[in-house]
Amino acid sequence: MPGISGPPAIKPNPYAGSIGDKVRPRITPFPVPPASSAEPVSLPLDAYIQASVQQSQTLDAAAAQVAQRCTTAAGFGFPIQPKPDDQTIISQFIEHQDGGLASLAQARAYGFQQPPGGLKLATKAVTPLPSFASEQRKHGTAWASVLLGSVPGARPGPSRLGCLRAANALVFGSLNGNLELGLVGNMLFESRDWADSDPQVLSAQRAWSACMAQHKLSFKSTVDLEAGRIWPNPPTRDEITTAVADVRCNHQVNLTNTYLTVEAAYQHAVLTQNMPDVQQSQADFTAMQQRAVQVLALPVADVLRLSRAQVSKAGFLLVPRVHSHEGT
Repeated sequence: MPGISGPPAIKPNPYAGSIGDKVRPRITPFPVPPASSAEPVSLPLDAYIQASVQQSQTLDAAAAQVAQRCTTAAGFGFPIQPKPDDQTIISQFIEHQDGGLASLAQARAYGFQQPPGGLKLATKAVTPLPSFASEQRKHGTAWASVLLGSVPGARPGPSRLGCLRAANALVFGSLNGNLELGLVGNMLFESRDWADSDPQVLSAQRAWSACMAQHKLSFKSTVDLEAGRIWPNPPTRDEITTAVADVRCNHQVNLTNTYLTVEAAYQHAVLTQNMPDVQQSQADFTAMQQRAVQVLALPVADVLRLSRAQVSKAGFLLVPRVHSHEGT
């Protein structure tokens, strides 16, 4: 492959840490701030979440640029652009979700709904790209063939790479794009699972449930109340009343800060356990970014020629490199 040194850094699953062993990490939580504290509880994975999303978007943008150059060289436009997603917002919402609703103003105004600009922003991350069928109708079957290597719905036959898969193969070493399954996301969910079942959190949830019972509301946990059901939109008067009671009980037992303090301790423990994987992931990203720079410098004629190669003959591009840190 002209101008590119080394194999693509394809990482089907670089995460080889404590996930799956189900051994609760030992933690030493910091003192829980009072409910009245204006200082937010710092979560160790926040910085890693943001960096991971930015890195993924950087590589996705490089692959899109290569595909665009290839499609243009073939005489067609490239109307589909990758949209910056809000995975950071989604991940941080997940981190805080089990701590419950803590804003009395939000409860009074929106109940359990997200305010404008809240999670609705995050849902853009899972909004699909424009229907390919509608794009094909606009630009024609020849355009679809250049982009995908074959026309969707056409009679099966030998398939060419097409500009999209050629770009993905060059940048990621995968015909389908970035296959990294999420080192940081796995650590986040692992930490959240441990926090959900932590004795200190369960005690706070029981105290919250008892407080809610005094308001004649029967819920075992904030998850049952908020994440475990769908409230009508716009919120009803009953929903507002329940949300306000939720926040007041949350403050009374200091549930949010208890949960986040415990979760922060588990995040720290899981991050420490898996630091070799984190460091390797950073090194892999650096290598892939350098490779992307090389790919972007390739003559467009080389990329176009590759896009016309048959998929069955493209295996030389797909060289797996999976890092494992057994016993870490």
